[in-house]
Amino acid sequence: MNIDFLKDLVKDPRARRSVRSIIKAVEKLIDSGIGVDDLNITQITREAHVTRPTFYQYFSNVSEAVRATTAYRLNAIFKAAPIAESDNPWPGYEKFVIRPIIEALIPHEKFAASVISGSNSIKTLELLIDGVADRLSSVPAIQAAIDNHKDLPNSNYVKMVAAGLVWRIKEWLTVDAHTSRDEIAAELADVLNRAFSGN
Repeated sequence: MNIDFLKDLVKDPRARRSVRSIIKAVEKLIDSGIGVDDLNITQITREAHVTRPTFYQYFSNVSEAVRATTAYRLNAIFKAAPIAESDNPWPGYEKFVIRPIIEALIPHEKFAASVISGSNSIKTLELLIDGVADRLSSVPAIQAAIDNHKDLPNSNYVKMVAAGLVWRIKEWLTVDAHTSRDEIAAELADVLNRAFSGN
C-alpha cells in the first residue's frame, strides 16, 4: 500500500487539496463520535468547506469517502510503525511486526472500531485485509518463511492470515475490552508464528 496514496489517486495538486479536505473532514467527524452509518454528505461538505459537486467529483457516496479515509489512516498507522529489517521470526513477530502496529493503532481505535462496524463495512474490511496482507508480505521474516517453505501458498495464504488478524483486531476493538494491548500483541504474534514457522 502506497504511503502517499493521494498522489496516485489525484494528480492535480489543487484537486488533491480538496480530496485531503474531504478525508480530514470524515476523520474529524468520526473521531468526534459520529458513527459511520450516521455520516452524511452535508456534514462532510460543511466540515471540509467544499461543495457537493466537489465531493461527487471524487467520491460517489459516503461509503467511498470512508474507505479512502480508512486507507489514509491505515497508511498513517503503517508509517508510524516501520518494518524492522529482522529475519528473526520469534519473538520478532511480536516485537517487530505486531507491537508497533498495535501501538500506532491505539490513538485511532475509536475511528477503527467505527469504520469496521458500519453497515457497509465489508469493502472497508477488504481494504484492511489487503493492506495488512501487503504489510505482512513486506516483512523480511515472513517473506523468508514463504521462500523457505515451498509448501506454503504465497499471496492467498498471506491474505487468509491477514483476514484472521483483521477479524481478531475487529473483535478486540469492538467487543473484547478486557484483553490488554500486551495480550492482543502476544496472541497475534502467536498466530503469525504458527502461520509462518509451522510451530
